[in-house]
Amino acid sequence: MARWYRLALLLKGRTDAAEAAFLATCGDVAHEFDEIRNEKAQMKLFVRRLRERCEKAGDVREGDDNGTPPIALAISRLAEPMRSATALFFLRMFSAAEIAQTCGMSVDDLATLLGEARELLRRAGVIPEEAAVS
Repeated sequence: MARWYRLALLLKGRTDAAEAAFLATCGDVAHEFDEIRNEKAQMKLFVRRLRERCEKAGDVREGDDNGTPPIALAISRLAEPMRSATALFFLRMFSAAEIAQTCGMSVDDLATLLGEARELLRRAGVIPEEAAVS
């Protein structure tokens, strides 16, 4: 559960918005989890619904939220699908192939996208210079 909340935080960029999206998504999928025994399938369902909810809820990533780590703010400001791909990769929730599938792209496109995201995060000062080296 904690990693799903962290995903919401990376997607929304504010603790209050992340908590609201996380809790609402929990309520949305709770009844479906009883029918899905496979933990990986449950995770994929939750992530898909959370991503949908975060996009539908609108952009609330701006503003002062002292409880949000700078890396979360920076990732939340990336455009989709870069934001979701980077968040899922950062949290190590899925394999590269699963992230690519979740975001609707090839693994090669995912690699390119993550390289671009790494450079943007480096320029934003939230990851060290050596992390941006290919």
